[in-house]
Amino acid sequence: AGERIEELVSGGPQLGVVYCDLDYFRAVNNAYGHAEGDRAILHFADLLGTVAGERFLVAHPHGDEFVVALPGDREVVTEFLERLREFARANPFRTGEAVPREFAIEYTCGWVHTSKVALSMLSGDATERACQVQIEILAKQADKALSELKATGDRGRDAEFDPDVCYRHERTSDLDPETLRSFRAIERTLLIAAPRLGEESADRLRWLLVEAAGLVAPAGSE
Repeated sequence: AGERIEELVSGGPQLGVVYCDLDYFRAVNNAYGHAEGDRAILHFADLLGTVAGERFLVAHPHGDEFVVALPGDREVVTEFLERLREFARANPFRTGEAVPREFAIEYTCGWVHTSKVALSMLSGDATERACQVQIEILAKQADKALSELKATGDRGRDAEFDPDVCYRHERTSDLDPETLRSFRAIERTLLIAAPRLGEESADRLRWLLVEAAGLVAPAGSE
């Protein structure tokens, strides 16, 4: 996926990143056992792989969560999400019990597109590390949109990352959106610089930035 970022920086296609989280997965494990839960995860992975084909990249970071990287414009992402929903409903999971049960895998997605967010990379910095960090940041943004959607109790839909919406609860003063976006850009730059500075130094710089700007509470604080 980092290579797709490198292509983008070199004038290639934009990139979308989708974060998928299976819904009610604990209930599947409780009702049918963890072995069936594993089969359900593999079933969803097959669905993703079929819809993604060879054009898109599918990853399974852990548990019941998946990430997809999709080169192309925003319509490529929305069309993929629509096809995936239709395919998942048309191909339900079938348990391995003596009397099999069938049900469609339910999931929620958050997604982000590089045409709508500023890349965090320093100008001209297309090193392997910078590209990898950029992918991590995009995945976190997509996951943020997913988390905001599920926090409302709304599941089974797709939500696009919007920094003005997804970070609204972090504001500690009446700041305009442009100021908040500027802070986020600086913060992401620190993430990219971390390997050069050392994690401790980079983290300290972030805290100093937060303290000086008075914009948001540092991660892990109340």
